[in-house]
Amino acid sequence: MAKQKFFCLFFVATLVFHSFGWAQGADDLTFDDPSVTSDFSRLDEPSEEGTPVEAYIPVPTPTPAPVPTEPPEPIAPVQSNFSEMRTAPSVPSGADAPSTTIAASPAYVVYPDIVNHWAQNVLLYCYDRGITSVPKGSLFHPDMLITRQEFATLLNKWVTANSKTLVDLGFTYPKLPVKFDDVSTANPYHDDIITVASYGLISGFDRAGGTSFAPRDNLTREQVSAIWCNLFKLLPDATINESYIGALDVSSILERFSDKLAISSWAQPSVALMKDQKYMAGYPDRTFRPKGYITRAEAYAIATNIERALFA
Repeated sequence: MAKQKFFCLFFVATLVFHSFGWAQGADDLTFDDPSVTSDFSRLDEPSEEGTPVEAYIPVPTPTPAPVPTEPPEPIAPVQSNFSEMRTAPSVPSGADAPSTTIAASPAYVVYPDIVNHWAQNVLLYCYDRGITSVPKGSLFHPDMLITRQEFATLLNKWVTANSKTLVDLGFTYPKLPVKFDDVSTANPYHDDIITVASYGLISGFDRAGGTSFAPRDNLTREQVSAIWCNLFKLLPDATINESYIGALDVSSILERFSDKLAISSWAQPSVALMKDQKYMAGYPDRTFRPKGYITRAEAYAIATNIERALFA
């Protein structure tokens, strides 16, 4: 009995001793290094699918995709300085119809650089009417500023294309003597310049030693207005003629422009006519910008507006 008690006490003591030693060994295995994060304690743990995680790679938080919003209201495109520009008239039919119609003259074939331009249809119409001078298939450069000599060619071709109508309205093709010191016969625009100047449609500048035309200068908006006004003064049987222009309330019409004082006195009746008949319009900020230059496309757009008025 004494032996049995001894062995029982010995067995209990052995268990206590081993338990104490195991606990202390476990304490020696704890991660006391503060640089080691708790995330690494799971490296050997199984994943949710039961396979070991081989390494820990931090995954950046994805940036949330932007929430779709309603598209903004479309902004109306600026059509040109001539916001009230009329639609080019249809090609005349019958005996007066030109040999080639607009439908048979795609923009990319006629002038490749006018495709989708705001003046595309106007320029196609003018080409079809024989008013443009740029060869088919060449670049037209619609947004380049037009020069005085280029405008003289436009004007001469326009008068030729509308000769029958102009004669019916009383145009007599006057032949005024003209000579410009800076326009030689070698200038390819010489004949056009002299012709429209002899009609009294366009004039030169008196300078020391003679009269110059300044063929390579650009045209201002008020100069273009004056040139077309000169034409209407030569059409006694037209609705818009010299009497009509003389009766215009110029001051009242020009009140619509905030820069009316910038319009030269000699150009005021002309600008008033162009605005009154909507051949030209001002800018959205209520200015006319009389000293501003005009582009090639704009020059042809005005010519088309006036042609439509004559055919109306």
